[in-house]
Amino acid sequence: MSEEGKSESGEELSAAAAPEPAEGEKPRPAKKARAAKPEAEPKPADPKLLALEGLLKSRLGDRALGTVIDRGMLTVYIGPEQTLETCRQLRDDPELRFNFLSCLTSLDRKEHFEVAYNLRSLDLKHEFCLRIKLPRNDPRVASVTSLWKGANWHEREAFDLMGIYFEGHPDLRRILLPDDWEGYPLRKDYQYYPADTPDHQGPPDHLLLQLEEGT
Repeated sequence: MSEEGKSESGEELSAAAAPEPAEGEKPRPAKKARAAKPEAEPKPADPKLLALEGLLKSRLGDRALGTVIDRGMLTVYIGPEQTLETCRQLRDDPELRFNFLSCLTSLDRKEHFEVAYNLRSLDLKHEFCLRIKLPRNDPRVASVTSLWKGANWHEREAFDLMGIYFEGHPDLRRILLPDDWEGYPLRKDYQYYPADTPDHQGPPDHLLLQLEEGT
């Protein structure tokens, strides 16, 4: 670089620095090029999450196929064939006691589906996310309504919008869309056609009836 592209101290100047001054205007000092910000080092995982991760691995053994700690949440993956057995242990083990299912949802990962169970122990004050992967061609997994009654409508929603079949569910049918709706709108390959939109708005009649009866 020529001497013109450097300051008196020898530092390089930015390409846009030191523009030509207008007639009668004092020349402006050249701006120094900004140094790139160093990448922030990843924060260490919460010791409580690391302890819970170790506890779950020791309790589940080979059923724990993988674990991830990200943004303050521990996630543990298991196989779909072990869902009911594992969930029963998570609820009944005195050192785990995950007695509250706060959320159950489904995700479309293109290559496969996932079902996520957010489990919490109200007694021991710890929580984590249990996840299972399901094939796109036949997404089936055991229902956990026998362990946590709150799973009932969550599983129906995942069936209604993603097409996940929960085997053993006491009443697996659509909960948000009309019973004759074709397809599963939350799937990434779902094709929407305006003609599919029902004439009426609101929940299906069977859901309104359940709400009126308090069931």
